[in-house]
Amino acid sequence: MPIILKSKRDRLTAALTADKIYIEAYAPVEIGNDQEREEFYEDVEMVTREYKQAYPNHAIIVMGDMNAHICGYYSEETNENGQLLLDFCKKQAFSLVPYQGPTFERGDTKTAVDYILLEREHFHKLRSADILSRQYVHSDHNIL
Repeated sequence: MPIILKSKRDRLTAALTADKIYIEAYAPVEIGNDQEREEFYEDVEMVTREYKQAYPNHAIIVMGDMNAHICGYYSEETNENGQLLLDFCKKQAFSLVPYQGPTFERGDTKTAVDYILLEREHFHKLRSADILSRQYVHSDHNIL
């Protein structure tokens, strides 16, 4: 049975299993308050660091709506949120998990704003990441 924890700002939820820590994230939007976006990544950094210290052999997976556009992931450019995400990955030794297809669709807009991050030291264990059709949920996001 996983242990579920929430962050103080309600943008992170974590589930602990026998060998993995899943951190579900919902980042502030690009047009949001700069301080709120910086605090979000401070929270993600703090939570991942604390879990890594407490459970050094567990793989940490951060996933969710990062509200980030990254060039090459169904976007022609990297926005500020995308750069914050890439900076976090570099600083904390995470890699973006590749996948095929957009994760967000509304009207004619198709893009990626949802991502899965995996610690580099555990990346070799990855089998695949797929996008499931959103026909099963009432959302403009596809499920990773």
